[in-house]
Amino acid sequence: MLIIKKGETANKSTNVNVAGNFVDCVHSTVHKSLNDGERFQMEWSLNFDEMTQEQIMEAAAEHFIIKIRRDFAKSEKPQDVDWNNATFQVVEYISRRISKIDKMAKTLADFSDEQLAALGLSRT
Repeated sequence: MLIIKKGETANKSTNVNVAGNFVDCVHSTVHKSLNDGERFQMEWSLNFDEMTQEQIMEAAAEHFIIKIRRDFAKSEKPQDVDWNNATFQVVEYISRRISKIDKMAKTLADFSDEQLAALGLSRT
């Protein structure tokens, strides 16, 4: 394990080996034994050898339900027609690494023209 200090960038990767039924993951996480702002960086391999497709999909569903609940929580006044008996395309909830430029552009797209002007920015 590597300790990532506050302000340092951790590595993150996910490499899937379908034929071998495993996924190698490099990730970081906080832990109560670390100082504020520090994280552990670790490499884990997840072995799916003894799981059926049904079990894998069930585990994935738990993951996606958590992600979709975040959208539900952000909803001002949820309507039954939007959320009950709904079907979600999980591909839309798969985390994808995006560049800092793309992340900034996505964030700035949420700003109004007035908010951008207050920051000395304008849309081109």
